[in-house]
Amino acid sequence: MPIKSWIDVKSVAIGDVVYVGGSTSGGNRDDSCTIIKFSTLENEWKVLPLYRATEFAMVCFLDQLVLVGGLDPLNNRVVDYIAMFDQTVSGWIHPYSPLNIPRYDSTVISSNQSIVVAGGWIFSDKKQRTASVEVFDYSSNIWFAADPLPIARSAAKSSILENTLYVMGGFDDIKSYKAVHKVSFNELIDKAKMGNGNVKTQQDSLWKTVEMTPCGRCAALSIQCHLLAVGGYDQQYRSSSSVHLYQSNSQSWVKVGDLPAAQHGSSCSVLPNGEFVVIGGFGVSRVDFMSIS
Repeated sequence: MPIKSWIDVKSVAIGDVVYVGGSTSGGNRDDSCTIIKFSTLENEWKVLPLYRATEFAMVCFLDQLVLVGGLDPLNNRVVDYIAMFDQTVSGWIHPYSPLNIPRYDSTVISSNQSIVVAGGWIFSDKKQRTASVEVFDYSSNIWFAADPLPIARSAAKSSILENTLYVMGGFDDIKSYKAVHKVSFNELIDKAKMGNGNVKTQQDSLWKTVEMTPCGRCAALSIQCHLLAVGGYDQQYRSSSSVHLYQSNSQSWVKVGDLPAAQHGSSCSVLPNGEFVVIGGFGVSRVDFMSIS
């Protein structure tokens, strides 16, 4: 991978092309504003035009690369805009309404004509992590407030499996967080669009807690009707190569394999041929193609 300074990687696969972004720790600003793409057919990396924010969330929406929120490094301002990469002009455009709450280092997922963005950092009277969740409806071009996460967190990972949205890991205000929360994607969207997303107590929330992941800072992946937790770090904060599968019937995680190398802060994307690609991580620039049997 061309950029080796990323410590937290995000990726999106659109067809046979994987788009990759990441954040650095006090490193080159341009590295944190850079998105690169990898053609799995041509085995070639290319750099996209420089983006104007760091710590953005990345998602495939309606077969297009979309970036959500972020942090403007020039003035340290949290941004609310939604950017799409337009292949016709080879540049970034802003076709959608901005977020209700500007945020960065959030997690984002899409399905059909909806986007869900959860958690991250916000600035109100001070910088703080948030549990807030917003959903975007394409037909109305409106963001709606949804049931918040059970706990404020940043740098979480998310995945959808059989209409269930899972939000995994990240950081709370004390430490790395291994908890996993799930919700019906459709119920979350429908409740938010009805204006009922601001719950007063957790008992009123649609979110449910499931078994914690074995490793913190793992990547999340849904593939072939399975939910995987990939890599991360263990109880001693050592990078792990473990791949764990979530068993919904027993609500437990079971180890099913290992990565070629231990890594945390990496990202996973599913390819059309059924393989998944594991990219980067803290101090790691490798790219590995794997499959699940």
